[in-house]
Amino acid sequence: VPLIQKFSQTGEVLTFNANNLEEIKALNELLKNHLDKCGKFFETIKQEGLVVRHWFDIQHKDKPEPIIFLFDEAPEYLGEQLKIKITKESSPEEIELYSLNEEKRKLCFSVDRCFRILRETGTYVFILSQSANASDLEGISFANLRGNVLLGRGIIKQVFSLYGIPSELTEQKLGEGMFVYATNGEAGVLKTPFLSLEGDKK
Repeated sequence: VPLIQKFSQTGEVLTFNANNLEEIKALNELLKNHLDKCGKFFETIKQEGLVVRHWFDIQHKDKPEPIIFLFDEAPEYLGEQLKIKITKESSPEEIELYSLNEEKRKLCFSVDRCFRILRETGTYVFILSQSANASDLEGISFANLRGNVLLGRGIIKQVFSLYGIPSELTEQKLGEGMFVYATNGEAGVLKTPFLSLEGDKK
């Protein structure tokens, strides 16, 4: 909530319910449109010979605005789905759940594309999960997840080992706002500031 309040002061904030079919469809459409716009602008950069030092410095009418995608409780959006087979006897609830699962699979594909092709467009994708089980995040390329990872309190040692984090770091007792990080082959303990409900740093 504090993060949403902070960013809503300077830009538009849209929220979605991970278990609402129509809202997940809308999120998929938003992601697809943003990816398409960025792809077209990459072509514009080539055709017009634009020199791009940083996305935020580009002054062009066709440049897509930067977006932050924050997937809180990521397994609800991107985790392993229940296997449902549709038959003539399937109930309306089962059919809707099947459709929701299909939309979540599309969402996984779009988020994965964001990781791979939007690194230089000012678009940021944050994947958050309190469980962080490998199976929960199977919809996203593991190679991309290894790039920048923050693992907080309560994460089992087996998950830390997936990201090549040394065992001595996992033995440390993490306090509030503390994470074990892995980025660009380096690992350590990070203490982050956090926002209060008033938007002030603590």
